[in-house]
Amino acid sequence: MEKSGSYRLELNDRQRLRGGSDDRWEIHAIPDAPPSVNIEEPTANLFVTPTAAAPLRVSAKDDLALHNVAIVFRRGDSEPESSLVLFEGPEHVASPSGRLKGTAA
Repeated sequence: MEKSGSYRLELNDRQRLRGGSDDRWEIHAIPDAPPSVNIEEPTANLFVTPTAAAPLRVSAKDDLALHNVAIVFRRGDSEPESSLVLFEGPEHVASPSGRLKGTAA
C-alpha cells in the first residue's frame, strides 16, 4: 500500500446481478520507518586477546516489530564475515487492531 484511499467490494453472480458496492471502507497508509539500533556497550573500539570476552549491550526498536537483531563481524582482515543472532522475534505480530500481520524477513 503506497497511499491512503477508499475501497469497496462489488459482487457479481452468474446472472450478472451486482451487489455490495454500496459499502465503502477507508484505508490509512502509515509510513513504515526504518528500525534503529544503538550500541550501548562497548562505547569505543576494543582491542582484546583472542580468548577475551567482550561486553556487548545493544538496544533496537521499530515502529511495528523487530523480526531479528544480529551482529555481523569479522575477526580479522582475511577472515570471512560471521554473524550472531541476538534476538529472534515471532513469525507474526499483532497489529494495533488486534489482527495478525506477517513480518518481513
